[in-house]
Amino acid sequence: MSASTAWVFAVAIHVSLFPAVSTVLAAAVPDLQPPPVPLPPKAQAARAALYRAAMAGQYDVLGRYAKANPTFTFHFGFVQQAPAAYWRAEARRGEDPLPKLAAILRLPPAFDGGVYTFPAAAGAKAGPADWEALKAVYPVARVARFRTEGYTGWRAGIDAAGRWRFFVHGD
Repeated sequence: MSASTAWVFAVAIHVSLFPAVSTVLAAAVPDLQPPPVPLPPKAQAARAALYRAAMAGQYDVLGRYAKANPTFTFHFGFVQQAPAAYWRAEARRGEDPLPKLAAILRLPPAFDGGVYTFPAAAGAKAGPADWEALKAVYPVARVARFRTEGYTGWRAGIDAAGRWRFFVHGD
C-alpha cells in the first residue's frame, strides 16, 4: 500500500467515524471525489454522494439513499433484509460491496433506458475501453470472463433526476 493510499484509507476511516466532516473532507481530498464524467447535474450530485458514502464505509447512509427510492433494487431474489443489512452480510461473506461501489463509480457509465449504469462494461454496447477500465476493479482473468460470458459483477444505476435506481451483482 502506497503512502497516499494509506492516507486516503485513514481519511475514509476517520470520515466513517465522524460523518459530519465528510462534506468538508470530500472537497479537500481529491480521492473522496469521483473523477469527472459527463452526467446531468442531479445524477452527478447523486454519484458524488454515493461515492463519498461508499469510500467512508457508511452502510446506513447508503441504506437511506436506497430507501429514498421505493423501486430501488439491491438483489434478484427473496431477501427480507434492508439494503444496508444485506450489504453488511455480503461483506461478512467475503465480498464487501462498498469498495466495489466506490470503484465502479470512478468509471465511466453506460446510458441505457434512461439510467446511467456504472460501470459501462455492464451496458449493452460495452467497447474495448470499457473492458479495459474494468481492470481497475476486478482481476484481469475475471474481466476476460465477463467479456466472454457477460458482465455479472457489481453495477449501480442512477437516473438523470439523481435517483439511485439499483446496486446489484449477478444475473
